Amino acid sequence: MKWIIFQLSIVTTSLAFSSIERSPASSSEKMSLLNDLMGNSLVYSAQEIIRSDLQKGQWSKNYEDFINIILNEVGSEQLDRLSFSSSQIKRSKNISYLHGKNELRKNKFKSAAKSIKRSLKSSEPFYVNQLLFLGSAQMLSGEKGLANNSFMECEAVLKNNIPKDEGLFGNEKRIILDSCILNQARLDFEQGNFLLANQQYDKIQKSSLVWPEILFEQAWSSFYLGNYNRTLGKLVTYKSPFFDFIFNPEVEVLEALSYMEICYYQNTQDVVNKFYKKYSHDAKYLKSFMKRYGSREEKVGSLLINVKNREAIKNPLLKRIVISISKDLVFKRLIRNYYGIKDELKLVKNYPQRKYISYLAKKLKAAEKRQRALIGSYGLRILNRADRLLDKSFRGMSYIKLEILKKEKEKFFGKQYNVGKVGDLKNVTYDSTSYLWDFNGEFWADELGDYVFSLKSECRI
Repeated sequence: MKWIIFQLSIVTTSLAFSSIERSPASSSEKMSLLNDLMGNSLVYSAQEIIRSDLQKGQWSKNYEDFINIILNEVGSEQLDRLSFSSSQIKRSKNISYLHGKNELRKNKFKSAAKSIKRSLKSSEPFYVNQLLFLGSAQMLSGEKGLANNSFMECEAVLKNNIPKDEGLFGNEKRIILDSCILNQARLDFEQGNFLLANQQYDKIQKSSLVWPEILFEQAWSSFYLGNYNRTLGKLVTYKSPFFDFIFNPEVEVLEALSYMEICYYQNTQDVVNKFYKKYSHDAKYLKSFMKRYGSREEKVGSLLINVKNREAIKNPLLKRIVISISKDLVFKRLIRNYYGIKDELKLVKNYPQRKYISYLAKKLKAAEKRQRALIGSYGLRILNRADRLLDKSFRGMSYIKLEILKKEKEKFFGKQYNVGKVGDLKNVTYDSTSYLWDFNGEFWADELGDYVFSLKSECRI
């Protein structure tokens, strides 16, 4: 994004902000100001003026092109969650898109799909974003075939057309491509087509930011196929230092289930014991944190914005989740926009039309405060999800503990069970494209996700 530094004779900071606040006196004056702001890449200032009008139910035909620029350059977060009139929705594809995203957020999936489908703009760079949201709404509403078509079109548009830009924009397009492929795999998985799902998963490169979560889904796919050694191999990858920022307690639950399926009950018990030791205290701490800060979005936003604050977190679980959030592309865009607003606030001090300086500065300060709250809201949503995931995982482990108690009872009456150790290669399922190497405890980047155990089932029929 280009920035224009305006040259004025002598304008001090105090003089700039002591100017009398003057808003545009007419629609034509407002449009002239918006054209000037957009022409000088002062997108955040223009967005605030448009946002204010949208809140009042107002609309101008020029706003459609302006919102195109906003969606392409800074995203929609400052316009999300606004309520729109039926007139605005009918007159604007962009407003229909924003309305559809709001409906999706409210779990009104059919309404969301209808609104987003009406909003599609195949000539705009954000078209693939629309297809991803459309496919998600269709998938959640049970329209599996339509969802798959949307994801396939998204893949077709982006395949071989990913920008070479290594910045946020290029990475975002890569994430969208991989997310569209990932959702095709999930549709296959839901229909029990596990082999087809694995073929889709394998299309996503290990360098992708979404790849770490794919391992868990592939592990479940192998589990349902009865290949528990492959499941355990996928899960052991999460013990690599490369993944020390990943938080997913369900990994341990699936690991315990896999050992239980091949009747290695002592291994199952060891996984359960380590899980309770690892998470019992931290789970209580997370609940306490959410109880204290769960509604304080600006406070949490300030915590996440300040790198030193993030580094000062003492609790291991909270620190791990916060590090994970900081690597998230959505979070990075939120942060980029936060500092973009602050930078634009400095530029506005030297805006040539001095009568608008105070007016624009006030709007940008409101945007900065709102952006901080948006960052906090996003962080709290991830933390709340982590809290729910822990609750679900503890319930899963409770079930496994009960199963182990039953096996211990059987053991008391004479049955014996072995502790799983590295087995024989004859227990490994592989094809002619595979190369086999012994694992010596070291993780190599090019091997991640390709591990497989060689345990022989101890179950007695």
